[in-house]
Amino acid sequence: MSPQPLTSASDIAEVIKSGVRKGQGMYVPYARKWEIGGCAPIHSLRTYPYDGVQVLSEGVARLGWTVRGAESGIVLEKGVLTAWVAADRSDPGDGPPEAYLLGRGGEDSARYTGNAPEVIIALLEGLSSPVPPMPTDPTLKVGFPGLPDRGVTYVGSWQWNIHGEVRDDEFVRRAAVATLAAIRAKEATDAG
Repeated sequence: MSPQPLTSASDIAEVIKSGVRKGQGMYVPYARKWEIGGCAPIHSLRTYPYDGVQVLSEGVARLGWTVRGAESGIVLEKGVLTAWVAADRSDPGDGPPEAYLLGRGGEDSARYTGNAPEVIIALLEGLSSPVPPMPTDPTLKVGFPGLPDRGVTYVGSWQWNIHGEVRDDEFVRRAAVATLAAIRAKEATDAG
């Protein structure tokens, strides 16, 4: 881990891009499965041109956590909280990451893996708060129909093309709240 804190979004982006992981993305191509099932997205968090690493880096820089580079991603510290964030690209060739990962400090496995860096930012914003209750909203889907338990729970919104896999009950609720927060933020931006 880099001893010097990273303070700018460009420095954070450089570290994330230099440590992109491989083979740690989502287990299932959820976007494709939803579309095969007749559920095509009707909204998007993205405004083009879009750079997910830049969106993630700018969001992390705004949070006010201490950010340090690590071998494959960044480590964030705020008081007694420690988390790590990384990007994954498992497809061959060059291109943007396909997934963004968030884990707790000291753990190797991600608690949340998803395709929207906006959800990672919202998760980090709420990480120091008590675990929220599960939200009820028709745009939110928890659990994926027809898939057996794989040790992860799907949390996402096919309407918004947001898909994530979550490893424990606490993070299922946190991811559901963060997914809705990302959607509401985009709705507010579009309305303004």
